[in-house]
Amino acid sequence: MDNFAAFLSHIKFVKNHHQKIKKIAAVTDGTFLSIMPQVANHFIQAEVRHFDYADKDAALNWLKDDK
Repeated sequence: MDNFAAFLSHIKFVKNHHQKIKKIAAVTDGTFLSIMPQVANHFIQAEVRHFDYADKDAALNWLKDDK
């Protein structure tokens, strides 16, 4: 996410559509968003994982995996 406002916008979208979303990958080197999975898990049913920016391909592969 570019900034905190973008993060909040994304969370609002997820909140309104979370029943249709199974996984969320937080890809960032920022420290604040690295804790996003622990925060988001209290509000949404989707599985949320953090990936460092260098691991963005692994994040995409995880999102594509149907397990």
